[in-house]
Amino acid sequence: MEQFGEVISVKDKMALVRVRRHSACRDCGRCGMGIAGGEPVDPEIEVRNPIEARVGEVVRISMDPRQLLAASFLMYLLPVIGLILGIALGQWAVLELELAAGRGADLAGLGFGLFIMVLIYAFARRRGSKMAASSRFKPVAVAVVQEREE
Repeated sequence: MEQFGEVISVKDKMALVRVRRHSACRDCGRCGMGIAGGEPVDPEIEVRNPIEARVGEVVRISMDPRQLLAASFLMYLLPVIGLILGIALGQWAVLELELAAGRGADLAGLGFGLFIMVLIYAFARRRGSKMAASSRFKPVAVAVVQEREE
């Protein structure tokens, strides 16, 4: 995945970059991403800066698709899998232990599934915070595409 953005500050080997949103995304606002007070704003992200880009330069930013997929799996797919398995396991346990039947088993399964999903989501958020702090999961400025004007 590649994006372009302007470097707005530099510290050590990291840079804060204001990402340019794609033209198709810029005026949409459907997702709420980058909206402040009803006005679209370009998001700012922290990136690794091995090319030593300077403030004002426009850089190409790249992120390894495998890390993006891993983060997406952790935050979105894993909780859904937990919900489905939790519903099945909860319903099976209630029927096996003969605690309820019919609608009661369905509701118990749903409750257990939601409980498992929340637990997995809490784990994913914690793990996601650690992943976000890791430089391995940060985007990288790979090239300066436009020099700053002086």
